[in-house]
Amino acid sequence: MSVRLNIMLVAHGYPPSETAGTERHTQALAEALRQRGHTVTVVAATRRPGAEQYARTDDPGVIRIVNNIPTRSLAEAESDPIIDRMMAGIEAELRPDIVHAHHIQFLSSTMRFDAPLVATLHDEWAWCAAGGLGLMADGSTCPGPAPERCAPCHAAWRPQPSATAQRLTRTAQALSPWVRPDVLHRLYKCIPSTLRPNAVSRGAPPEPGEAADKRNQAVLAWFNSAATCISPSEHLRDKALTNGLQSVQLVRHGLGEAWFDTAQSAPLRKGFVSLGTVAWHKGTDRVVEAYRQVCPDGREPLTLHGPILDAEAALGHPVSAVLSPAGVRDLLQRSRALILGSRWAENAPLIVLEARAAGCPVIAPAIGGIPELIEPGVDGLLSDPGDDAGLAKCLRTLMDMPTMTPRLPPRFTDAVDAL
Repeated sequence: MSVRLNIMLVAHGYPPSETAGTERHTQALAEALRQRGHTVTVVAATRRPGAEQYARTDDPGVIRIVNNIPTRSLAEAESDPIIDRMMAGIEAELRPDIVHAHHIQFLSSTMRFDAPLVATLHDEWAWCAAGGLGLMADGSTCPGPAPERCAPCHAAWRPQPSATAQRLTRTAQALSPWVRPDVLHRLYKCIPSTLRPNAVSRGAPPEPGEAADKRNQAVLAWFNSAATCISPSEHLRDKALTNGLQSVQLVRHGLGEAWFDTAQSAPLRKGFVSLGTVAWHKGTDRVVEAYRQVCPDGREPLTLHGPILDAEAALGHPVSAVLSPAGVRDLLQRSRALILGSRWAENAPLIVLEARAAGCPVIAPAIGGIPELIEPGVDGLLSDPGDDAGLAKCLRTLMDMPTMTPRLPPRFTDAVDAL
C-alpha cells in the first residue's frame, strides 16, 4: 500500500529564477513526487536585487525567501537567525511529514526541523567554504579541509558585489515602485555578454583559521543532523564519509520521460556546444581554447549558453542566454558533441545525462563523478584533468571517429523509487 506524504523540499534556488543543476533537479523531483500523489511544497532562497531582504513570496507549491547577500563571513558559520525563524514558521504552517534539503547556501546552518530531515549532497559545501568546489586558491584540488587552507581559499573565492553591482542594485531599488525587479533583471540579461559588467569582485582579506574551522564544524553538524544524506555519485559519497559525514546513501540521478520521447539521432550533427555557468572553475576557457586549436577556421561552430559568473572565462567568445529544457534538448540533438572543461570535481552533472539521452557524445575531463557517467568510446571521450591540451586531443579524435551512439541514461523514476 502506498503512503501519500506531505513533503517539504528545501533549496538555495528554484526555477525559473535560478536554473543551475541542483535547482533543476529539485524541480524535477517536486514534479515527480506530485505525480505520485504526494503533497509537495518547495521552500527556496532567491536572489532579487531591488527587492526587500527576507521578503517572502508565495506561489502555488513554492515559497521563496529573498536573500541578496552573496556570501557570509566564515565567522558567521553560514548561520542566519532570521531565516531560522522564517523556516520554523513555514514548517509550522505546512506541517510536513518529511523535509528533504538540497542545499543550504543562502539559507542557514542553524535552521532545524521537527520533521525527519533528508539532505542530498550536490557538491562539497558541507566541508568546503570556497563554494563547495574543493579547489585551492591556486586552482589545484584540495586534499581536505584544514583551517590553514580553508581561510585563504574562502577569501580568494568569496564573491562580493562589485562597485557596478552595488550601483545597479541601488538603481533597481529606486525604480522598484514603477518597474518590477524581475523585469529589470531580464533587461540586464539582454545586454550582450561582452558588454555586461561583472557583478562580483573577489579577493577579500583572509579570516583567522579558527573562523574556517567554526564554519566547517557548523555546516557538518547540520548535515549530520539529517536522518541520512544522499549522494548521486560514488565520488562525492566517499569524500563525504572521509570528511565527517556519518551516513551517506548512493542514489543516482536520472532524467524525466520527456528526454526519452524524442529520437536520439539527428540527420545531421554539426558544431560543438558548452552548456552551463561561464566561469573559471567550470573550465569555459579550456573549452574555448580547445575549440580554437581544432577549428581555427570556425568551420564547425562552438555555441556557449549559460549564466555568466566570470565573463573573462569565455575568452571573448560570444555567450548566449540560458536555454529552456526544450531548447537544451533541441541543441544537443543537433550538435556533434557537448564539451565540458571542468576544473572542479563535479558530482553528477545532469547535462551529461541529458547529452546521452539526446544522442550527443560528451568530451570532458576525467574528474569527480564524471567518469561514472561516461563510458569512453561509447558515451564520449575523457581527457586527463591535468592536461590542458587534453580536450583538444579528444576533439580531434572525435572528429576522425565514426559517429558514437551514447547509452540512454537512467530514468528519473528509478531515482524516485530509491528515495
